[in-house]
Amino acid sequence: MAGGRAFIAFTDYSAGSEYTSEKAVYAAFAEQFGTPKSVLYPFCGVDVTPSNVFPNVTYVDHSPEAVKTLTGLGKSVVAGDIFTYSPKERHDVLVLRGSTELQPSELEEILKLVNKGGFVIVGPGSAWVPSLRWLRDHHRIVGTVEVGEGGKATLSKDLSRLLTYYESWSEMNREDPKRLSDAFEGLQESLKAIGRDQRTYPWWRPYDQLSHLKFWLTRDFEVLKRSPGWYIFEVV
Repeated sequence: MAGGRAFIAFTDYSAGSEYTSEKAVYAAFAEQFGTPKSVLYPFCGVDVTPSNVFPNVTYVDHSPEAVKTLTGLGKSVVAGDIFTYSPKERHDVLVLRGSTELQPSELEEILKLVNKGGFVIVGPGSAWVPSLRWLRDHHRIVGTVEVGEGGKATLSKDLSRLLTYYESWSEMNREDPKRLSDAFEGLQESLKAIGRDQRTYPWWRPYDQLSHLKFWLTRDFEVLKRSPGWYIFEVV
């Protein structure tokens, strides 16, 4: 890796990211910062997307099925918990999926597995709110990566409004009413889909929709004013 820099990458599946989009982000990352010598990907499941770009990836997962699948694909796999994983040398890149909810203390512990002087790339999502705040307070944001039409990833240094939050639904409605409307409609559709899937959600009842909508609209409010897709932090 150029300059001996280390990197940490977070991907976001809560927003429906596709593997092809992730490959484009990894490629844009490598083009800008160089190819890392060593990549660590915990909570990976059977996702081997990083290997499409990075030549040396260590996958960590506690699922026997995932470990068996990755081993069959010829990948380097560690069966177990990332918090008990103890490599001989630190890694240059850490990849975390946005569906894995980590608290700042857990993120800080995982960062001990990564070389100092590198970068953090984090895909936004509700699960990442505590971690984003921690990274903002302890490291320096230097850019973002967005995936556009055709799956092309573009790295941007536009930091305006990044990691700033709406204080309430009413403020969001004043500044970006379409986004609020889209979010509300999307939530309604998700609740309806859950209601239709009685095999997976046998406890669901139609009258629950209103109570669930009320819960989501009155829960602790933390919505980013701008969500570019991926964040890049410099580890300081």
